[in-house]
Amino acid sequence: MIKQLFAIGSLFMLASCGNQQVTEDKPTVMDSVVADTVVSTPAITTTNYAGTLPCADCAGIQTELTLKSDSTWSMHIIYDKRPSKGPGSNEFNESGKWMMHGNDTIHLMGRTDAPSMYIKTDSSLIQLGMDGKKIEGKLSEKYMLKKM
Repeated sequence: MIKQLFAIGSLFMLASCGNQQVTEDKPTVMDSVVADTVVSTPAITTTNYAGTLPCADCAGIQTELTLKSDSTWSMHIIYDKRPSKGPGSNEFNESGKWMMHGNDTIHLMGRTDAPSMYIKTDSSLIQLGMDGKKIEGKLSEKYMLKKM
């Protein structure tokens, strides 16, 4: 009896295998698109600027500004020797998107309560006033962040 069941099971397996078609693995349209597409993440280059900007009620505003090639910016600010109003009151981090105006003016978009425009030179960024104009006066050369 066991031999008969084994024989029937073997025949059944052979019959079911015989009905299968042998196919080659041919690439589908989707496979060839994926195979021909190079997926890569572009390297984001950054340019860092730093300096101490003038401050009306402190010794200076230590500023580090990073501009990335993906049009984002980040800024770390420390108000040096300003009377503290509590933990974290003299140190800030900001970020957002930036864009160029013309060939040499960088605009930090979304920054409304502080200067947001800078003239770019080969080695520095010169901060513009809140009105977008160059700062005049005896401290005008102090409104500069140097390229790191």
